[in-house]
Amino acid sequence: MEIRADRQVLDTYSKQALVLERSNPAIEFAVLEGAKAYNIQLPNTPRNIKALKYSYNDTNAPSSVTAAITSGGSLVQEGTLQIKRVFDKDITVSFQQVLNQMFIDYPQTLSSLLTSTTVKPVTPSVTPVGGDLFCFPKMNNPGYFGSNSYSGIVNKHNGTTYDLTSPLVPCFFIKKLFATITLATGIEFVGSFFTDSSLDNLILINQKDVNSSSNIVHGDHVPEMTIPIFLKELSLMLNLVIYIGRRQIKIDIADSLFTQPGKKVWFEPKVIGKNHFTKNRLILEHSPSDAYTKDVLDYTTFLSNPYNIIDNFSLKTSFSTVDYDTGFARIDAKGVSTVNNQSNEKNTFKIAFYEAGTANHTLGTRSLKLIKAGVSLPNSFWAKFDRHIANTFEIEVQLPTKPFQAAELDFHENGGQNMSIFIRDHHFLITKQRIDLVNEIGDFTLQKLTI
Repeated sequence: MEIRADRQVLDTYSKQALVLERSNPAIEFAVLEGAKAYNIQLPNTPRNIKALKYSYNDTNAPSSVTAAITSGGSLVQEGTLQIKRVFDKDITVSFQQVLNQMFIDYPQTLSSLLTSTTVKPVTPSVTPVGGDLFCFPKMNNPGYFGSNSYSGIVNKHNGTTYDLTSPLVPCFFIKKLFATITLATGIEFVGSFFTDSSLDNLILINQKDVNSSSNIVHGDHVPEMTIPIFLKELSLMLNLVIYIGRRQIKIDIADSLFTQPGKKVWFEPKVIGKNHFTKNRLILEHSPSDAYTKDVLDYTTFLSNPYNIIDNFSLKTSFSTVDYDTGFARIDAKGVSTVNNQSNEKNTFKIAFYEAGTANHTLGTRSLKLIKAGVSLPNSFWAKFDRHIANTFEIEVQLPTKPFQAAELDFHENGGQNMSIFIRDHHFLITKQRIDLVNEIGDFTLQKLTI
């Protein structure tokens, strides 16, 4: 095994210790976190000091350097090394897989990043064509101009023609928003989220009108969120799993992982522990942006014994969806407009489906509505996850793990291809890895799958 800093092989001890830790992004919703290794002890040598670009006197020396862990010339893990402490004989460093490496050149929010524009249509279409970035959904929003009276309808139309005296608010198709981000950054987005046709009409509702403009500025109609935060918030609502590789981001619908058969394990494992899975109740929460939003749902459909609840799997997103009443969407949010001195109002955002000239919380078998029964957000996006946490248990196993196997088990770089394994007639989801790359032994936390 070699540790490289800025492409230079570092000096290591003859009995060098390095334990690589990873968490499954389909289970760890809170952060987009990659592989890490803490408290790596290296000898204090001139080669290491130079490669790590350390200086006792230079306060502008970099806090971290690009790094790689290799074995026999083959890559095991890429990331960065950061110096923690320097002693006379030792240097303590930590290793981190940097998932946001590709975002370093784009630290700004989406609203600042997307400076591109689209010419505002002279006559918007109620039935957008496939290439359109935006739609103009008819919505009942009596609070758009605050206490000032108006028709109460945003994007008002009669089924074919828009009333251009009403607030005209363009709303991004979310898949087209990702295409716009690609044009701005060169970052490629792939995955089942983009190939699932039932999500083609997913839109991002906002409150910024373009009545006094000739162009639609893309950054005016997206949240004040960086790309990683936007990805995380979207995943918390739609149960998406995000894999961040070196060249692209893969966004998959996570539900399929919980019924995915495992690959036969390469060696008979040693079982070192079995645990109850404590977070067995799913609670979904939306951040309410108007009075119509039901924002919290305790969803425990698949828990066989409701009195056996141990802990909550509580997930809160910054988004919510629309209400639907009398044939079109209903919201209550103040607009961002040059009318009535509302240019400085805070823009608010919701996620919905575009359907028949309006926005709806439900389209076909997909729904964003936070209710238990019928076609709903939990039944559309979270049912398999909910069944999994209600019925699973955890085991801890130990397996001989060669460096090439450790590389194959990288959740992010392999886009979820090796997430589950088959042991003793059962399928298990790998949730945590702790791999000793020197002694070639791995400790794995597994959750039993119901296939």
